[in-house]
Amino acid sequence: MYLHKRFDSFSGYRQVKDLMNTIHGYCMDYTKLSFDFIHDNKDLVKEVVKTGCKTAMVVSIAAASVSIAKALSKNE
Repeated sequence: MYLHKRFDSFSGYRQVKDLMNTIHGYCMDYTKLSFDFIHDNKDLVKEVVKTGCKTAMVVSIAAASVSIAKALSKNE
């Protein structure tokens, strides 16, 4: 206990600990708000994810097509 108190007074340990607790609190608040938003807007989130997946698939297919075209043109 003595070492802890001594460490507290000489190093600013208490200020760092308080800052970390504050940051943790902000992160937890943000996480809760995010989950609340997702819960309240399930349909919107579902649509955004669905659109994002479709976009990723189109981009992947386009990239694969370009790669195949390049490979074929090198072989000719």
